[in-house]
Amino acid sequence: MNAITIRDLRVLKDGRSLVGPVSFTVPLGEVTGLFGPSGAGKSTILRTLVGLLPEGLSAEGTVRLLDTDVFACRPADLADLRTRAVLVPQIPVVFPDSVLGNVLFGIRHVVRASRARLRERAEAALAEVGLWDEVRDRLGASAAELSVGQRQRLALARALALDPEMILLDEPTSALDERAAASVEETLYSLRGRRTFLVVSHDTSQLERLCDTTVPLAASDDARR
Repeated sequence: MNAITIRDLRVLKDGRSLVGPVSFTVPLGEVTGLFGPSGAGKSTILRTLVGLLPEGLSAEGTVRLLDTDVFACRPADLADLRTRAVLVPQIPVVFPDSVLGNVLFGIRHVVRASRARLRERAEAALAEVGLWDEVRDRLGASAAELSVGQRQRLALARALALDPEMILLDEPTSALDERAAASVEETLYSLRGRRTFLVVSHDTSQLERLCDTTVPLAASDDARR
């Protein structure tokens, strides 16, 4: 079974094709990389998968995510799907809250459990991304005090706390210095086999290190004309 099946996907604006046609699959349990030139639509494809296309854009073709027809989803079903397949953006989102509060942000809205159980899940997620030892003594401190690399791992921990079936990563290390990027990459490598990942990156050598398979993207038909 595939986690993602995309067939003849096009993303359009005013009748002009911005992305596609694109076809590929992502097997369950594997790490798949998506790469291509600037403007090929890598980030747009991630947003299409979870029903978050910007206003003014439309999509056609077949897009199935975790055995769900994305284009046929009702808004409530899409919201549920986004907890099963979590998009982690290129620039890590850090809320004006504590380190712990940031990890809890998603699960406290969608998971019915005691406060103690939610905290356990948050702490386990921090450990899973290798951040626990760095923040265990300052869980109540502002997340804004973390380095950029730590913020990226914090965003990943927030996603993992939801216990998703899949994580979509958009350029997870592009905004980081070499040391922070290596730390995030090490974290991602340690998660191989535990989740299904789709990773967008311009760094093909990184994708070769992290991924089971890679999918090249070309510019859209309209862009090539």
